[in-house]
Amino acid sequence: MKTLKLALILIAGMWLASCSNVNPTSPTPEPGNWIIGEIQIESFTASKSVIQKGEMIALTWKVKNAFDVRIDPIGKDLPPIGSYFVTPGMLTTYTLTAWSGEVKKSASVTIEVDGWWETE
Repeated sequence: MKTLKLALILIAGMWLASCSNVNPTSPTPEPGNWIIGEIQIESFTASKSVIQKGEMIALTWKVKNAFDVRIDPIGKDLPPIGSYFVTPGMLTTYTLTAWSGEVKKSASVTIEVDGWWETE
C-alpha cells in the first residue's frame, strides 16, 4: 500500500511538472526593464528658437518605445506625445530624455532670449 501511494505521488508530481512551461532558471524581467523596441525620439522641437523676454513658446515631442519621458529643467514625468508651454527668462537648453529600463536616449533644444538682461 505504501508503494502504491508513493507511486501515485511520483506520477502526480511528474504530471504537474510536465504541465508547466516555466523554466525556474530563467529570470523574470522586472516591468521597468521590458524593452518593446529601440527607443525613438521622433521629434523634439520648440515653436521658436529666439524669443523676446516674457514670450511664451511651446515645446513639442513624440517618443516611441519608452516607459519614462522627462524634460529638464522642467522635471516632470510626461506622456510619450505632447506639448508643454514655457517662458524662459534667459538662454535655456531643454533636454528631453526617454527611458526604457536601463536604456535611454536624449535630445535637446536651446532657446535664446533677447533682452534677458533688461529690467522692467
